[in-house]
Amino acid sequence: SVQMSLTSVTILCPNARRVPIKVTPSTLLRKVLEEACLSNGFDPVNHELRHHKKPLDLALPLRLSGLPNNATLDLVESIVGSVVQDVTIALQLPSARHEVKCKTSDSLLEVVRLASESMGVDLISANEEGHPSCTYMNRQYRGELELAFRTLGSIGISGGRILIRYLRLHLDANKLDEIERGINEEKTEKERLEKRFECAKKENEARLRREQEEEKQIERLREEEERRQREEDERVAANPPLQMSIPDRLPSGQPTVSSDGWAFDSPFVAPPPSVPCSSAILPVSVPDPARIPSPVRSARIEALEALLQNVNEELSSRSSSSAIVDTVAEVGRIPVTSVNHILSAGRIESEENTEPLPDGCERKTMVFKREEKTDRSEEELGDEFFELTVDDLKKMQKEHRDVVRNQTQRALLPRSTLEERNKERKLSAWKHVVIRFKLPSEVFIQGCFLPHEPASHLHEFLSTVIDGPFTLRFVTCKIANDEKKSLVAMDLAPKATITVSCGEVSIKDDGARHVTPEEAEESSREWLSLNSSYVPYAPTVDAEPAHLAQKRAADLSPTSQRRSIPESLPSGPKWLKKK
Repeated sequence: SVQMSLTSVTILCPNARRVPIKVTPSTLLRKVLEEACLSNGFDPVNHELRHHKKPLDLALPLRLSGLPNNATLDLVESIVGSVVQDVTIALQLPSARHEVKCKTSDSLLEVVRLASESMGVDLISANEEGHPSCTYMNRQYRGELELAFRTLGSIGISGGRILIRYLRLHLDANKLDEIERGINEEKTEKERLEKRFECAKKENEARLRREQEEEKQIERLREEEERRQREEDERVAANPPLQMSIPDRLPSGQPTVSSDGWAFDSPFVAPPPSVPCSSAILPVSVPDPARIPSPVRSARIEALEALLQNVNEELSSRSSSSAIVDTVAEVGRIPVTSVNHILSAGRIESEENTEPLPDGCERKTMVFKREEKTDRSEEELGDEFFELTVDDLKKMQKEHRDVVRNQTQRALLPRSTLEERNKERKLSAWKHVVIRFKLPSEVFIQGCFLPHEPASHLHEFLSTVIDGPFTLRFVTCKIANDEKKSLVAMDLAPKATITVSCGEVSIKDDGARHVTPEEAEESSREWLSLNSSYVPYAPTVDAEPAHLAQKRAADLSPTSQRRSIPESLPSGPKWLKKK
């Protein structure tokens, strides 16, 4: 039979700590529970271990518990509680069986003593037959000293009817000394855990007090917020805001003009008409009656038409940069009157920034062989590694806020626009690229490139270094000889390792310098030192101010009334009156 080997189990405690405990296949789950509880300030009597929400039998050793290797267990509060349970022990002797009733806090020696008194036989003292011993769950407890040290609860008995076998074993002085040393070591370890238990218990109590104070403070703030909200609702109900209604359609007929010259049937933003208001009759040669056009309204329509024309030109030209898209993504809202100015400024800037890109660079070819890595010894992580500090929580909160902001306030831009912006940012951030070609037998060839170079230059470069046919592969993608995509477009920037599939090839002596891995790494670091960090393009739109959002909600509400029109209006020109 194959013996299961367990190195450690991880206990998830109620204080959100992960406690690794070293175990062996014969370690009792009861011992695991006691060590986890005492080291974190919890009472072992009031807690239990669970695996996948199922309670575990603490009397079983790990070999018989059915747990996987390196299992993770949950330490939860026990439902039974700290009440000492009654238990019925059937003590199986070689010739008979006798039952006694006792508590889980009693020792094995006390159980043997009760059976000895009821049977009238001395089962405690050592004689020529040997020393007393008890066996439970394939585990022997030998000698009077160990029987007095082990309680029924410590070996995993929590109640019910239990069978314990009693035997006499011959123990020499060396074995008795070994048993005594083991018991003394356990007592020392338990005293150490009890001291740690007191400190951890005080920490748990202080943490609970802080949590209760924080909950009370949160509840108090919530009550104050609800009180302020009720007062605000009562104030609004007592003094409702004035609301005006505007009809969907103004009455047809002659335009009515107020005393200060404003036309009431013209658009809401229209200024007074250029024709003065008069009751005189105009000549008959005037065309059909119509609303007098507003100069501001005409200018707004012209600006909108110019905006549509400029956007169509940007989309049809398929340029890599669009000033109007960048401005909308950064600002969120722009006035119509400034559209033409933004587009013209963007074109001038793009023309000024256009510069020819170089075709290539110095390759700095290097050949090296990677050394075999030695196995590193695993260091045991302490409790401080798993604890979250205040700075960690602030960093996590900021990252969550950024994610929510990018999702809720994301600008609606075409996918092609986002790809073009990311490509521009990559080319701006990554000035240099380092490519390593991995040959069989762990031989590497390193070369320097520019990010805008086509992938076909990789074949040209490698052909000058090695002899013979070859095939280039990056991850699972094959790089063709006539590949026109740039290194950035193929995700090879700022550095990548390409696998070379080939037969027996030889490296040419001219142009390639044989170096050590450290020298190659130093050259790569020097070539990439001019690069900067790449930040993906994630445009967002600023949130709408609160007063504008409330105003829009009030306008769209079905209960809102439209702005009313005065009932009595001055009469318009006589030529506009219906006959």
